[in-house]
Amino acid sequence: MMRWIKKVFKGIGLFLGLFIFLLLTNLASEKWIFPWLAHFSALKRFSFLQTFNEKTTIINRTEQVLVKEENVFSSIGEKLYPAIARIIVISSGNEKSTINIVQEERLFSRGGVMVTNDGWVVSLADQATGEYFLKNKNLEYKVLVDGAVYSAVFAGYDQYSQLLFYKINQSGNWLVPTWGDSENFSAGEKIGLLNLSETGQPEIRTMTIQTVAYNFSLLNSDLSSSEKIEGVWLLENSNKLESKFFGNPIIDADGRVVGIFGTLEKNGQVTNFVLPIKSLEKTINKFIKNEKRERPFLGVYYLSINRVMALENGLPVNSGALIYSFSGQQGLAVLKNSPADKAGLKIRDIIIDFDGKRISNNQPLSLLLSEKNIGDRVKIKILRAGEEKELEVVLE
Repeated sequence: MMRWIKKVFKGIGLFLGLFIFLLLTNLASEKWIFPWLAHFSALKRFSFLQTFNEKTTIINRTEQVLVKEENVFSSIGEKLYPAIARIIVISSGNEKSTINIVQEERLFSRGGVMVTNDGWVVSLADQATGEYFLKNKNLEYKVLVDGAVYSAVFAGYDQYSQLLFYKINQSGNWLVPTWGDSENFSAGEKIGLLNLSETGQPEIRTMTIQTVAYNFSLLNSDLSSSEKIEGVWLLENSNKLESKFFGNPIIDADGRVVGIFGTLEKNGQVTNFVLPIKSLEKTINKFIKNEKRERPFLGVYYLSINRVMALENGLPVNSGALIYSFSGQQGLAVLKNSPADKAGLKIRDIIIDFDGKRISNNQPLSLLLSEKNIGDRVKIKILRAGEEKELEVVLE
């Protein structure tokens, strides 16, 4: 009996050994031997050899393309580094701290980009950090740019876009990158993240857009706010990016700035995103010209409707802003004594038109509101229980 069992195991061993040998031989033949033989002129008439050679060529070309992409962003990035800034915040230690440890890391060192040659610098912040800067007036700011350190003033924080603005005190003529067209980007496209480390060393990361998330709001909730920007690019495999990249510029393959990098915590999960530059241009230009720094207030939380959401929930329209609260409470969807509350807006109303403009993915409610001024009277069309109504709201 034992002799028979040994023979069985011996047979299995021989079979496995032969299988592994044949597998390795096949791999070696396909990757090295056949492609090598295909280079001999006497053997070129054998088409099966040429097939293996073509496979190897495709692999090599793919590798070359990947290397070329990295080289393109690196070479372009080197030319733009004089326009990349790092903002250092120096605290006296007497400020009231209302932020957590992760936010403190973002607070005292963040990325930025020059937007004018006379010293305006733009960065990005989460809401808690932006409000901290607004409340604490005794902070000192330094800007590291083009190998030198300059004193700067904190010029303001825009709560809609969450942009931070700084102005270098010294006169100069700094390099300003060109802004690109961020409207035509889609999933799968490559972009480059530029960074200036705390020691002034340039860094670049090549990343891929995972999706264009039209309904992604900078509110730290699954809801959107009438006072927060919507529409970002979400990135592939970006969860390992550190908070030091917060506020850094994103470039395309032609070296144009097409966005600003940020991170946001929603439901306990940190999400990295890019704000497309197209959605920020008006804010930057108006802020620098001091044309508009106070944002109008409406006071609603909502879900931006898309076709899938409409089908899944039996909604009567494919676009609009569904005023909503996950708890079902009116006061959490429409803030008490807000302009929306005074105008008579209610939970589950769908705003379909704001001042004559149809709400859509490319034109969300928060964007249309951001273009208005305090004191404006605005006509709002809503659907309430399937019936269309028109209300007037006075923005505050």
